[in-house]
Amino acid sequence: METYQKIDTHSHFGATYLGPKNKIEDYILPAKKIGIKACIASPGPSPEFTTNNQLYNPCLWVKNRDGIIYVQQKRDVLGNILKTETAKDNPYHDSNIALFHQSARENRFTILVMPIYHPILDSAKELESMLIKYPSVALKIHGVATFTGPKNISLHAIDLIKKSKKPLVIHTDTSLKKPETALMQICKINNPIDWAMWAKDTRIPTVLAHGARLSEKAIQIAESTPNIMLGIAPDLLIMEEPNRLAITTDDYLKDLLSLIPPSKLLFDIDFGWNVKKRNNWENRDWQMHKRIEKTTKNLKIDNKKLEQIFCNNAINFFSL
Repeated sequence: METYQKIDTHSHFGATYLGPKNKIEDYILPAKKIGIKACIASPGPSPEFTTNNQLYNPCLWVKNRDGIIYVQQKRDVLGNILKTETAKDNPYHDSNIALFHQSARENRFTILVMPIYHPILDSAKELESMLIKYPSVALKIHGVATFTGPKNISLHAIDLIKKSKKPLVIHTDTSLKKPETALMQICKINNPIDWAMWAKDTRIPTVLAHGARLSEKAIQIAESTPNIMLGIAPDLLIMEEPNRLAITTDDYLKDLLSLIPPSKLLFDIDFGWNVKKRNNWENRDWQMHKRIEKTTKNLKIDNKKLEQIFCNNAINFFSL
């Protein structure tokens, strides 16, 4: 099989709360081996810093009797809470800036930064800075990590994003179960149909990550809307959590590639998150490209279209 050049359009670097501790140095060599030439990356969706044998999270959401509140938290290395305070404005600033600095120092590999945005706690000045002042190529919104959805994006934020002419990469989710917990509730709020309608209405270039959770309605909207694309990963973790898919499937990649043409798909690794079991973060997968190649071959999708998925769509959509 031909080795295709690839652009990873969605990965995370840095530790994240209850998630992997992704280091750029653990990514570069394996990425090069499979033909990845550049990576569009964000900090972890719930950044976590380690200092003086303590863990610090600048922003976590917590449900109490009054609803959802945002806190910053310090814990010991065993996870015991040492201190909890109200989260400050612009909680992602430090992790975004750290990634900009890391990408500038990395001369062996192209790291393109898409800062992560908190629709409620980030100021307009912070958003404008991340989009205009710093050399970002896109913006990431992770609604589950921030407990926000499309209705939380202000009109002013929409205007700033449009002004920047940079795409959004959106975490999509869903819950087939009755939303009995706050997590299930926010997964449902970030359903791909509402995000697809938001992207269609705002006309902002938007990537619906995670295959739009195989939502046929969202995929239909995406197919007929030029400014919407779909990300693919993490196929392994997605298959392990069927209640966070819109339909039942035995083969996520086959269903996704059957529902939407290759011209609407973007290759991504979702580094650190594409594992067979949540919390088994060290067992990283680097075979997704092979699964895509096998699936496209079985579906008789030709090499030119496969090249679109791996590289060309990203070049065009992100203006690389």
